[in-house]
Amino acid sequence: MQLSGIALVLLIGGCNTATAFIETNSTSEFDSFEYVDPELKQVSDWDITERPSINSISGEGGDKGASIYYVDGRSGRPTVVHPYAESILPGNGLGNRLLWTVGTSHDEGHGPITDHRILSEAAVEGCKQWITDHQDGLGVNVEELFAPGMVRTSTHADGDIQLSLKRTFQGIEVVGSRVAVTIVAGNIVTVAVEQWGDIAMDFDVTPTITAEDALNVLSTHTGHALMAGEETCDSEVQILTLANDDTPMESSTSLRGTNFEPLEVIHGYKHKLTWRVCPKFDGQGDAQSFEGYVDARNNKIFEFKNTIDLFEAEGGVFPLSNDGKAGGVEQAKW
Repeated sequence: MQLSGIALVLLIGGCNTATAFIETNSTSEFDSFEYVDPELKQVSDWDITERPSINSISGEGGDKGASIYYVDGRSGRPTVVHPYAESILPGNGLGNRLLWTVGTSHDEGHGPITDHRILSEAAVEGCKQWITDHQDGLGVNVEELFAPGMVRTSTHADGDIQLSLKRTFQGIEVVGSRVAVTIVAGNIVTVAVEQWGDIAMDFDVTPTITAEDALNVLSTHTGHALMAGEETCDSEVQILTLANDDTPMESSTSLRGTNFEPLEVIHGYKHKLTWRVCPKFDGQGDAQSFEGYVDARNNKIFEFKNTIDLFEAEGGVFPLSNDGKAGGVEQAKW
């Protein structure tokens, strides 16, 4: 039985067994080529929670109840909101008096819908209406949410529903910026607005370099030839969210429906049009799958990373054969 470059590791501690894939030789010169631009890193490291407050995030037609929220230290917008008794689906939660429609094509009796697909669709529609009603208070534009392919839902066995709504601008994904919603017992209990900064309406979404140019930039960066036609993702134009620490700006006072005190100085966010490419290089290892973001106008690299996480572990190892099955004699203390 031949051994592949990847070993299936069984970590045994007490009665628990965990499995993981670890490259037998994880040391690679490619490790030194990974890079994150400081402006991108600052966005990830920024402490976004400022001053929890209990105030109202008013919706269309007036105040719809108090909310506990936190403020994004960069944008001045609410970043985490916990609405009080905001029902969008029928449930048995506090103040929820909504009822499921009976007698329609989706009627499953007098109880709640049990089809998770239909339940997810109902949650998306209810969430869309809620955000539309509250978009001024949240400081978001609902037209930049709910694009096809940019909505993910997860419906749990207990009826809780989680939604991830990626932001788009003129049909292009804004990386790092989204709205996440959690629904419990039919009520919205948490709304998280992540890295939402203003994008100028005249922001140019037309790249001046090609995806091939972006791939060649990364080839030059690593000093390794590209394996043409073996990219691990489709090249795509995306908008990257970066830290804007160049010129501090005044706090926004245009968030209608809120009565929190805005921060005095806000650096905010800025955005760059980029190519997201996933090259494969001559000489890279089995446990390496690269992703890069390259400025779509001037070839600048914003990020280059291996998307496979490697880690150290110690335990028994069974060889993994070429047919993908583990077997043979356990190799101890790996």
